[in-house]
Order: sequence, then C-alpha cells, then structure tokens
Amino acid sequence: MTKGLGDPSVVTFAGFDARHVNRLPLEEGQTLVLIAALALVSSVAAGLSTAWVAWLSFGQVPLAVAAGGLGAGFVLVLHRLVFAGAGAAPHIPSTEEAPWRPGWASLAVMGLLGVLLAQPLALLCRKARLDGEVVAARDRLYDLRATSLRAAIRAERDALAEAVLRAEGERQELVLRREKAASDEPGPGQVAELDALRQAQQQNASRLSQLRAGQLALVERAESVERQLANYRAVLDEAGFLMFQLRIHWQEPGLASVLTVVWALVLASSMALRRFRANAMWLYEKEVLRESRRLIEGYASTAKAAAERTLNRWPGFSGMLTQHYADAPYNTVVAPRTVPGRVVVDRGGAVLALLPLAEERTGVTR
Repeated sequence: MTKGLGDPSVVTFAGFDARHVNRLPLEEGQTLVLIAALALVSSVAAGLSTAWVAWLSFGQVPLAVAAGGLGAGFVLVLHRLVFAGAGAAPHIPSTEEAPWRPGWASLAVMGLLGVLLAQPLALLCRKARLDGEVVAARDRLYDLRATSLRAAIRAERDALAEAVLRAEGERQELVLRREKAASDEPGPGQVAELDALRQAQQQNASRLSQLRAGQLALVERAESVERQLANYRAVLDEAGFLMFQLRIHWQEPGLASVLTVVWALVLASSMALRRFRANAMWLYEKEVLRESRRLIEGYASTAKAAAERTLNRWPGFSGMLTQHYADAPYNTVVAPRTVPGRVVVDRGGAVLALLPLAEERTGVTR
C-alpha cells in the first residue's frame, strides 16, 4: 500500500483519486505521485510562459498575472481531463480485460504544446543577454527617428536664418539708398525714386516680419518634436520586442534547440512518464474499474429488486430474475418476453434464462 506518501492533495489536484492511489503497491503509488507532481510543475511552467509573453507584449503586471493564471489553469485542466477521462471502459467483461496502456496522442499533443510554450521560457532564461540586444535596438530606433526629425528642424532653422540675414542686408541697403536719394538735389526723378524705395522698404519689413514669425513657429515645432521624441522613447522603453528577441535567440540555433528541448520535456514529462510507466496507470485504472463496477452493479441490483417486487404483484409470476454479466447494466437492457409457460430473458435473440411461471395464462411484457 502507498500510505505515507505525503499529502494526498497533490494527486487529487492533478486529477487522480487519492483513495485508489493509496490502494496501489508502493512503487506504483510513488509513480503516480510523481506523475501528479510533474503535472503541477508542467502547469506552473506553462503559466510562467504565458505570463512572460503577456509581459513582453503589454508590459502590464495585471495582464501578465491574468495570462499566467490562464496558461497554468489550461494545462492543468488538460492533465486532469487525461487522467480522469482515460482508461478502460467499465462495460468490458473482466474476462476480456487486456492491460490498458495510455496512447501516444496525449503525449504528442503535450509535446507540441511544450515546444510552443518553451520559446518564452527560453527567452526568460537568456534575459540578461537579450536585454542588452533590446536596449541597443531601442537606442537605434530612437536615434534614427530623432536624427531625422531634428535634421529637418535644423535645416528649416538654417534656411530661415539665412533668409533673415538676406532680408536684413536688403533693409540696410534700402536705408542707405534712401538716405543717398534724399541728399540729392530735388527733381522729378528724386520723388519717383523715393517712392520706389519706400515701397521696397515696406515689402522688406513685411518679409522680415513673416520670417521672424516663422522662426518663432519653428521654435514651437522644435519643442513639439522633442515632446514627441520623449513619448516615443517611453513607448520604446515599454515595448518588449518579443519577435525581435525570438529572432536574436534563434540566431544561435544550437543553444536555442537545447533550451527548447529541455523546456518541452519539462512541460510534457508528466504525459511521458504516464506513457512509459504504463503498469502503474493500469493498476490505477483497475481500481477505478472495480469501483465503477461496484457502483453500476449496486444500482443494477437495486433496480432488479424493484423489478422483482413489481413482478411479484402480477398474477402468474414467481421465482427470481436471472442476470448474466453480459446483460445490463453493462452492455444492453434485459428484454423479457412472454412465451407459453416460460419467461425468456434474451440478449439479441439468444436465450439466457428460462424461468418457471405459476400459471401459463399470464405473461410478462416489457
């Protein structure tokens, strides 16, 4: 017996029935406890994997915790469904029982799921190495955007400054020309020249005003660009670069393959041990079958007694109902029919029992 193996909640939580486990020989019971413990380890690893994916994708702790819980719960439910729902069917006669062995399907599914969930866990194992690559990538992206935007602002600032210098030079030249024209002797040409210079000065002043307004607007645009760059930097700092990390990770295929295999084995170890230590699973399933059959036969006996009590009230019936193992409750429903002087209980037309009747004038119908 396996009593004293530890807390039965481990096997119960993983989907086994602790009562049946405690009836097994010590070695098989320890195997089932190990399978249950590995199922819990697999669930925790799956939760850690999904939590790390959520953290790299969104950078939010609540989302990472929720994703981790969902991942762990999903894999745990898979294990519980396989442990509780597999096994030999209880309607198979005990004389026809063959040692039941877990199939390959559950192991294959969990192996493929393990390969998928192993990728975030491998990234987590290489966090220190990949963090440096992510920081460098963030700096490159920021520098590329900042250089482009700042170069555009700088080019526009230089163009405006050059235009202002030219306008200032024109203004000074117009002032000198107007002073010279005013010092000349009065005449018809002087008046026209002074009017032309006055108009040129007005145009120059308007252009200078526009250029200086453009410089002020450019200062505001430069401040806006710096705010945009600060926001962009914050977004980059929050981004996990999940696909970028995977690409960097698989640039070293040897190490990446080893980590994938290791984590996939951790995630699928419970199913693998269940498959290759099939004797322990078969002994456990036999215990489950025994209890299932006891329950079925108990309910069938109760139903049979109720049927006998009912038939005893009918004229012409006496004796006991005969039940064969191949009949209900396992394979089919017993169908009594009436023949002169006999009640024939059959299964698919084969005569299984003949019961005497007290009177031939009455029969039992279904």
